[in-house]
Amino acid sequence: MVQLFYGNFVTERKHKGQILSNIEQFGQYPLQVNGFNNLDECLEGAMVERDIESLHSDQTITSGRERWFSKLPPVLTFELSRFEFNAQLGRPEKIHKKLEFPQVVYMDRYLHKNIAMTHGRRGEVKRLKDQLASLQQKLECYKNYGSGPVKYPLADMLQFVLEFATTKTASASQAEDPRGGAGSPATPPPPPPPSDQPAESSASEDG
Repeated sequence: MVQLFYGNFVTERKHKGQILSNIEQFGQYPLQVNGFNNLDECLEGAMVERDIESLHSDQTITSGRERWFSKLPPVLTFELSRFEFNAQLGRPEKIHKKLEFPQVVYMDRYLHKNIAMTHGRRGEVKRLKDQLASLQQKLECYKNYGSGPVKYPLADMLQFVLEFATTKTASASQAEDPRGGAGSPATPPPPPPPSDQPAESSASEDG
């Protein structure tokens, strides 16, 4: 029974520059449902309790401890906590929220032996999310371009300027070219210059 349903996890926290760890045994691993949309987000929030960028959501989890599985049981069971204290009602209230379960759960990112790799991936996720937020901010400025009270998309403004410049150029070309008007006589081409060489005789002399 123990070998089939029980595993171990390591709890680590930093204290005065040192990492303190403690190994604990678990049967049903508790997961908080509120604030998460799927099982991966629940695991991320339960395993890592500090300022990190979640791999699966935009939520930041704050605390000072990390939990990592050191031994997974053959049958892994989760205990979903669907109750939260309601301050207005003064009693616990059940959370009726849909939680998605993937068909395959990749547990390698929560193993203690992969802690260095997982930290590196989370740092990369944070960098990409910061870059995405910066690009979205720039895109929003381009969609609402201008310094006045009324703003327009920059792409539409450039298109209007291009169409206006093209129309003005075509109108100016027609006004400067007299041949462009209807009914104007065509100017004949100038005659060729006279040739200095004598014309060859077409008649041949008899010998």
